Amino acid sequence: MSSFYSGSQALSIALFFSGLDVAVNMFGLAWNGQYFTVDNIKHWFDLPNYKFTTNPIDFLAIALLRDCVLIGGGLAAWTSPSGFSDVAKKASNIVFAAMLIILAFAPSKLLAFYEDDKLKLAVGDWILMIWCIFASLAVQVVWTNVYTRVSERANTIEPLFGEIGYEERVLEEEAEKAAKQRETFVLLFRLLGYMAREWKYYGMAFTFLLCYSLS
Repeated sequence: MSSFYSGSQALSIALFFSGLDVAVNMFGLAWNGQYFTVDNIKHWFDLPNYKFTTNPIDFLAIALLRDCVLIGGGLAAWTSPSGFSDVAKKASNIVFAAMLIILAFAPSKLLAFYEDDKLKLAVGDWILMIWCIFASLAVQVVWTNVYTRVSERANTIEPLFGEIGYEERVLEEEAEKAAKQRETFVLLFRLLGYMAREWKYYGMAFTFLLCYSLS
């Protein structure tokens, strides 16, 4: 796999994943009933009778919002690939925060579903919730691993003047990022080790939190 991507490649990846995102959400809506049928989609698009605790159509709205972020970045990379990688790196934390908020919608919706005692979760509900989490993480992966590596000429055999220095700078930044990630994992393992020693207290707190959410 090439270390760098052109603007057109970045946009193609964004369009492909966005199409897949919408398709999976439509599939989940179609299976959101007793049977798998297109009529289920029409039923959930009855917006005048929308109810947050029963209607899963907002997963599609969340997907469109997620895809707007991805396609917006792809269009920016396509129209002005020169210098876009630096902009993508600066915006990476903002995108990550946005994807975390979108990801948190899935468990929030699950709690909303359980507010209705008569509601029985269908296969489509689980598809939509699981895909919401996966797709949000995938958008962040595309942003950090594709958009931050966009260059004006991604597949040239002979490097342009000054491009070798650019590649070296990017490789150094990636090495620094990998070192920070390793340090983060070390701290995480230490935290997990501490939690393992104090598992009784954490288990009790989690049990109380679970009982509170179910009540």
